[in-house]
Amino acid sequence: LAGAFINMVFGVLVFAFLYTWAGAVPATLPHPRVDEVIQNSPAQKAGFVQGDEIISLNQTAAKTSAAFIERIQTLRGKQVEIVVLRDGKNATLNPYVRTEKETPDGQGGLGIVMVDTELRRYPAWQMPFYGIVQGGKDSYMFSKMILETLGKVVVDLVSSGKVTRSP
Repeated sequence: LAGAFINMVFGVLVFAFLYTWAGAVPATLPHPRVDEVIQNSPAQKAGFVQGDEIISLNQTAAKTSAAFIERIQTLRGKQVEIVVLRDGKNATLNPYVRTEKETPDGQGGLGIVMVDTELRRYPAWQMPFYGIVQGGKDSYMFSKMILETLGKVVVDLVSSGKVTRSP
């Protein structure tokens, strides 16, 4: 257990060093943010601009860009109501969501690029502290992913009966 703990601490310190050296740490946004609006897209025609925060889609809260995209896929060929936060005020936009056939390759139904995180910069003397916090989160996330994957491998091996038992 002590070895695993030291490995976790080492991971935190490595991430903290990297974030401090880079001068920025990733921060999760409260809502998906429009990073780019494709020209001649339904989003551009409806009035989307870079920096809009997507608050809701048809009165359902938009928590992540993945959830928003999943919901938009079910509304192809329809006009939707999207509330965005722009310059501290809510604005309601009503774009048409293109059907699969109407959508150009490499684009989605609306024609926007969204992000869920941003890089935040802090004064140099604060960066090690923010780096340690973010490093702890990242180390925990990677450790959890590794343990879940190993658990699935063990379960699959045991359930398939391919695990040999020593006499």
